[in-house]
Amino acid sequence: MKLNLLPSHVAKSQGSKAMIFVMVLIIAIAVAATWALITTGRGKLEAARDRAKDLRPKVAIAMGNSQMADQVIQRVTGIDRNLKLTTAMTEHNVKYVGLFREVMGYIPSFYRINSMSAAPSGPDSCTVQMTGVLQTHKQYADLVVALYRMPGVVSVARNGYNDNSPYVPNLNTDDQFGTTIKPGEPNLPSDPELRMQEMIRRANSGATGFQGVGGFGQDVFPKGAMPDWSTVSVTMQIAGRQLQVPNPRATLDQHAGTGAAIGQPASNEGFGAPPAGPGR
Repeated sequence: MKLNLLPSHVAKSQGSKAMIFVMVLIIAIAVAATWALITTGRGKLEAARDRAKDLRPKVAIAMGNSQMADQVIQRVTGIDRNLKLTTAMTEHNVKYVGLFREVMGYIPSFYRINSMSAAPSGPDSCTVQMTGVLQTHKQYADLVVALYRMPGVVSVARNGYNDNSPYVPNLNTDDQFGTTIKPGEPNLPSDPELRMQEMIRRANSGATGFQGVGGFGQDVFPKGAMPDWSTVSVTMQIAGRQLQVPNPRATLDQHAGTGAAIGQPASNEGFGAPPAGPGR
Protein backbone atom coordinates (compact mmCIF):
# COMPACT_ATOMS: atom_id res chain seq x y z
CA MET A 1 0.00 0.00 0.00
CA LYS A 2 1.29 3.45 -1.02
CA LEU A 3 0.60 6.59 0.91
CA ASN A 4 0.73 10.14 -0.65
CA LEU A 5 2.17 12.17 2.18
CA LEU A 6 2.91 15.29 -0.01
CA PRO A 7 0.79 18.38 0.63
CA SER A 8 -1.92 19.25 -2.00
CA HIS A 9 -0.30 22.60 -3.00
CA VAL A 10 2.76 20.67 -4.26
CA ALA A 11 0.61 18.75 -6.84
CA LYS A 12 -1.09 21.97 -7.98
CA SER A 13 2.24 23.68 -8.45
CA GLN A 14 3.44 20.92 -10.77
CA GLY A 15 0.22 21.19 -12.89
CA SER A 16 0.64 24.96 -13.28
CA LYS A 17 4.17 24.53 -14.57
CA ALA A 18 2.89 22.12 -17.27
CA MET A 19 0.21 24.59 -18.43
CA ILE A 20 2.71 27.42 -18.63
CA PHE A 21 4.98 25.27 -20.78
CA VAL A 22 2.09 24.46 -23.20
CA MET A 23 1.13 28.17 -23.50
CA VAL A 24 4.72 29.18 -24.25
CA LEU A 25 4.92 26.47 -26.90
CA ILE A 26 1.68 27.68 -28.59
CA ILE A 27 2.86 31.29 -28.60
CA ALA A 28 6.15 30.26 -30.17
CA ILE A 29 4.37 28.34 -32.92
CA ALA A 30 2.03 31.30 -33.63
CA VAL A 31 4.97 33.74 -33.85
CA ALA A 32 6.83 31.40 -36.21
CA ALA A 33 3.77 31.00 -38.46
CA THR A 34 3.20 34.77 -38.53
CA TRP A 35 6.81 35.40 -39.44
CA ALA A 36 6.61 32.80 -42.22
CA LEU A 37 3.44 34.39 -43.67
CA ILE A 38 4.94 37.87 -43.59
CA THR A 39 8.12 36.69 -45.26
CA THR A 40 6.21 34.81 -47.98
CA GLY A 41 3.90 37.77 -48.62
CA ARG A 42 6.83 40.16 -48.97
CA GLY A 43 8.47 37.80 -51.42
CA LYS A 44 5.36 37.56 -53.56
CA LEU A 45 4.88 41.36 -53.47
CA GLU A 46 8.43 41.94 -54.65
CA ALA A 47 7.98 39.37 -57.41
CA ALA A 48 4.75 41.05 -58.55
CA ARG A 49 6.44 44.46 -58.58
CA ASP A 50 9.31 43.13 -60.64
CA ARG A 51 6.86 41.55 -63.11
CA ALA A 52 4.90 44.79 -63.37
CA LYS A 53 8.11 46.66 -64.21
CA ASP A 54 8.85 44.16 -66.96
CA LEU A 55 5.29 44.44 -68.42
CA ARG A 56 5.11 48.26 -68.48
CA PRO A 57 6.87 48.61 -71.85
CA LYS A 58 4.61 45.97 -73.39
CA VAL A 59 1.52 47.71 -71.98
CA ALA A 60 2.67 51.01 -73.44
CA ILE A 61 3.11 49.36 -76.85
CA ALA A 62 -0.35 47.78 -76.62
CA MET A 63 -1.95 51.11 -75.70
CA GLY A 64 -0.24 52.77 -78.65
CA ASN A 65 -1.52 50.08 -81.01
CA SER A 66 -5.03 50.45 -79.57
CA GLN A 67 -5.03 54.21 -80.14
CA MET A 68 -3.72 53.69 -83.67
CA ALA A 69 -6.50 51.15 -84.34
CA ASP A 70 -9.12 53.60 -83.04
CA GLN A 71 -7.86 56.24 -85.45
CA VAL A 72 -7.96 53.82 -88.38
CA ILE A 73 -11.50 52.70 -87.47
CA GLN A 74 -12.62 56.32 -87.20
CA ARG A 75 -11.27 57.07 -90.68
CA VAL A 76 -13.00 54.09 -92.34
CA THR A 77 -16.30 54.22 -90.41
CA GLY A 78 -17.97 56.27 -93.13
CA ILE A 79 -16.90 53.89 -95.88
CA ASP A 80 -17.97 50.86 -93.83
CA ARG A 81 -21.42 52.31 -93.10
CA ASN A 82 -21.93 53.32 -96.72
CA LEU A 83 -21.08 49.82 -97.87
CA LYS A 84 -23.49 48.29 -95.36
CA LEU A 85 -26.25 50.71 -96.38
CA THR A 86 -25.68 49.87 -100.05
CA THR A 87 -25.78 46.15 -99.27
CA ALA A 88 -29.03 46.51 -97.33
CA MET A 89 -30.68 48.52 -100.14
CA THR A 90 -29.53 46.02 -102.76
CA GLU A 91 -30.85 43.08 -100.77
CA HIS A 92 -34.17 44.87 -100.33
CA ASN A 93 -34.78 44.90 -104.09
CA VAL A 94 -35.64 41.19 -104.11
CA LYS A 95 -37.80 41.13 -100.97
CA TYR A 96 -41.03 42.08 -102.77
CA VAL A 97 -40.34 39.69 -105.63
CA GLY A 98 -39.64 36.86 -103.18
CA LEU A 99 -42.83 37.63 -101.23
CA PHE A 100 -44.96 37.67 -104.40
CA ARG A 101 -43.49 34.35 -105.54
CA GLU A 102 -44.22 32.82 -102.16
CA VAL A 103 -47.82 34.06 -102.17
CA MET A 104 -48.36 32.86 -105.74
CA GLY A 105 -47.42 29.37 -104.63
CA TYR A 106 -50.55 29.24 -102.43
CA ILE A 107 -53.05 30.88 -104.81
CA PRO A 108 -55.40 28.23 -106.29
CA SER A 109 -55.62 27.91 -110.06
CA PHE A 110 -59.31 28.89 -110.18
CA TYR A 111 -58.48 32.39 -108.88
CA ARG A 112 -57.15 34.41 -111.84
CA ILE A 113 -54.96 37.24 -110.51
CA ASN A 114 -55.20 40.71 -112.06
CA SER A 115 -53.09 42.71 -109.60
CA MET A 116 -51.06 42.28 -106.41
CA SER A 117 -49.39 44.76 -104.08
CA ALA A 118 -47.65 44.66 -100.72
CA ALA A 119 -46.73 47.17 -98.05
CA PRO A 120 -45.09 46.90 -94.61
CA SER A 121 -47.53 47.11 -91.72
CA GLY A 122 -44.87 47.00 -89.01
CA PRO A 123 -41.21 46.22 -88.37
CA ASP A 124 -41.82 42.50 -88.90
CA SER A 125 -45.14 42.21 -90.75
CA CYS A 126 -46.76 43.21 -94.04
CA THR A 127 -50.08 43.50 -95.84
CA VAL A 128 -50.66 41.88 -99.23
CA GLN A 129 -53.60 42.97 -101.38
CA MET A 130 -54.66 41.20 -104.56
CA THR A 131 -57.51 41.37 -107.03
CA GLY A 132 -58.68 38.55 -109.24
CA VAL A 133 -61.74 36.79 -110.66
CA LEU A 134 -63.47 33.52 -109.80
CA GLN A 135 -66.78 31.88 -110.61
CA THR A 136 -68.55 29.90 -107.90
CA HIS A 137 -69.36 30.35 -104.24
CA LYS A 138 -67.36 27.20 -103.45
CA GLN A 139 -64.29 28.76 -105.03
CA TYR A 140 -64.96 31.90 -102.97
CA ALA A 141 -64.78 29.80 -99.78
CA ASP A 142 -61.90 27.57 -100.87
CA LEU A 143 -59.77 30.63 -101.71
CA VAL A 144 -59.49 31.56 -98.03
CA VAL A 145 -58.64 27.98 -97.02
CA ALA A 146 -55.87 27.84 -99.63
CA LEU A 147 -54.30 31.15 -98.57
CA TYR A 148 -54.31 30.19 -94.89
CA ARG A 149 -51.91 27.36 -95.75
CA MET A 150 -49.12 29.90 -96.21
CA PRO A 151 -46.85 30.11 -93.14
CA GLY A 152 -47.16 33.37 -91.21
CA VAL A 153 -50.65 34.32 -92.44
CA VAL A 154 -52.53 36.04 -89.62
CA SER A 155 -55.79 36.93 -91.37
CA VAL A 156 -57.42 36.74 -94.80
CA ALA A 157 -60.31 39.04 -95.74
CA ARG A 158 -62.13 39.06 -99.08
CA ASN A 159 -65.06 40.83 -100.68
CA GLY A 160 -66.72 41.49 -104.04
CA TYR A 161 -68.36 38.15 -104.78
CA ASN A 162 -71.72 38.36 -106.58
CA ASP A 163 -73.83 35.30 -105.91
CA ASN A 164 -75.61 34.43 -109.17
CA SER A 165 -76.57 30.90 -108.14
CA PRO A 166 -80.15 29.82 -109.00
CA TYR A 167 -82.53 29.60 -106.07
CA VAL A 168 -86.11 28.68 -105.25
CA PRO A 169 -88.22 31.83 -104.68
CA ASN A 170 -91.16 32.27 -102.36
CA LEU A 171 -94.48 31.11 -103.75
CA ASN A 172 -97.07 33.57 -105.05
CA THR A 173 -100.42 33.41 -106.83
CA ASP A 174 -98.80 32.77 -110.24
CA ASP A 175 -96.07 30.38 -109.07
CA GLN A 176 -97.39 27.54 -106.92
CA PHE A 177 -94.54 25.11 -107.68
CA GLY A 178 -91.47 27.15 -106.70
CA THR A 179 -89.57 26.89 -109.97
CA THR A 180 -85.83 27.66 -109.72
CA ILE A 181 -84.83 31.10 -111.05
CA LYS A 182 -81.70 33.30 -111.14
CA PRO A 183 -81.25 36.38 -108.94
CA GLY A 184 -83.22 39.35 -110.28
CA GLU A 185 -85.70 37.29 -112.28
CA PRO A 186 -89.43 37.18 -111.45
CA ASN A 187 -91.23 33.94 -110.60
CA LEU A 188 -92.13 31.62 -113.44
CA PRO A 189 -95.90 31.00 -113.74
CA SER A 190 -97.16 27.57 -112.81
CA ASP A 191 -99.45 27.47 -115.82
CA PRO A 192 -97.59 25.49 -118.52
CA GLU A 193 -98.55 27.80 -121.38
CA LEU A 194 -97.75 30.99 -119.48
CA ARG A 195 -94.47 29.48 -118.23
CA MET A 196 -93.45 28.56 -121.80
CA GLN A 197 -94.25 32.06 -123.03
CA GLU A 198 -92.25 33.64 -120.18
CA MET A 199 -89.26 31.40 -120.88
CA ILE A 200 -89.41 32.30 -124.61
CA ARG A 201 -89.57 35.99 -123.70
CA ARG A 202 -86.54 35.70 -121.44
CA ALA A 203 -84.59 33.80 -124.06
CA ASN A 204 -85.34 36.46 -126.68
CA SER A 205 -84.46 39.34 -124.33
CA GLY A 206 -81.31 37.74 -123.03
CA ALA A 207 -77.80 38.26 -124.35
CA THR A 208 -76.81 36.24 -127.37
CA GLY A 209 -73.43 35.70 -128.99
CA PHE A 210 -70.19 37.26 -127.85
CA GLN A 211 -70.77 40.01 -125.27
CA GLY A 212 -67.29 41.48 -124.93
CA VAL A 213 -67.62 41.72 -121.14
CA GLY A 214 -64.53 42.22 -119.01
CA GLY A 215 -62.37 43.48 -121.87
CA PHE A 216 -62.45 40.20 -123.78
CA GLY A 217 -62.26 40.79 -127.50
CA GLN A 218 -60.48 44.09 -126.91
CA ASP A 219 -56.87 45.11 -126.47
CA VAL A 220 -57.40 45.70 -122.75
CA PHE A 221 -55.30 44.29 -119.93
CA PRO A 222 -55.86 42.92 -117.42
CA LYS A 223 -59.08 41.17 -118.38
CA GLY A 224 -62.00 41.53 -116.01
CA ALA A 225 -64.74 39.14 -114.96
CA MET A 226 -66.66 37.14 -117.54
CA PRO A 227 -70.47 36.75 -117.33
CA ASP A 228 -71.47 34.96 -114.11
CA TRP A 229 -67.95 35.53 -112.72
CA SER A 230 -66.99 37.95 -109.90
CA THR A 231 -64.07 40.26 -109.25
CA VAL A 232 -62.88 39.46 -105.72
CA SER A 233 -60.42 41.51 -103.65
CA VAL A 234 -58.31 39.81 -100.97
CA THR A 235 -56.33 41.37 -98.11
CA MET A 236 -53.79 39.23 -96.26
CA GLN A 237 -51.97 40.10 -93.05
CA ILE A 238 -48.65 38.21 -92.88
CA ALA A 239 -46.25 38.09 -89.94
CA GLY A 240 -42.53 37.41 -90.10
CA ARG A 241 -41.95 39.34 -93.35
CA GLN A 242 -39.70 42.41 -93.07
CA LEU A 243 -40.47 44.86 -95.90
CA GLN A 244 -39.48 48.22 -94.43
CA VAL A 245 -37.27 50.11 -96.86
CA PRO A 246 -33.76 51.30 -95.83
CA ASN A 247 -34.06 55.07 -95.75
CA PRO A 248 -30.80 56.82 -96.78
CA ARG A 249 -32.30 60.29 -96.15
CA ALA A 250 -32.15 59.74 -92.39
CA THR A 251 -28.48 58.84 -92.74
CA LEU A 252 -27.75 61.93 -94.82
CA ASP A 253 -29.58 64.15 -92.34
CA GLN A 254 -27.60 62.62 -89.47
CA HIS A 255 -24.34 63.25 -91.32
CA ALA A 256 -25.29 66.86 -92.03
CA GLY A 257 -26.36 67.52 -88.45
CA THR A 258 -23.60 65.78 -86.51
CA GLY A 259 -20.74 65.60 -88.98
CA ALA A 260 -20.64 61.82 -88.60
CA ALA A 261 -19.70 59.59 -91.46
CA ILE A 262 -22.50 58.83 -93.90
CA GLY A 263 -23.99 55.39 -93.54
CA GLN A 264 -25.83 53.08 -91.19
CA PRO A 265 -25.42 49.58 -89.78
CA ALA A 266 -26.28 46.63 -91.94
CA SER A 267 -29.50 45.98 -90.02
CA ASN A 268 -32.59 47.81 -91.27
CA GLU A 269 -33.37 48.86 -87.70
CA GLY A 270 -30.97 51.77 -88.02
CA PHE A 271 -32.21 52.92 -91.40
CA GLY A 272 -35.76 53.82 -90.57
CA ALA A 273 -38.57 53.34 -93.06
CA PRO A 274 -41.28 55.38 -94.82
CA PRO A 275 -44.67 55.10 -93.09
CA ALA A 276 -46.34 52.98 -95.78
CA GLY A 277 -43.49 51.51 -97.80
CA PRO A 278 -43.55 51.06 -101.55
CA GLY A 279 -46.31 49.01 -103.18
CA ARG A 280 -45.42 46.74 -106.03
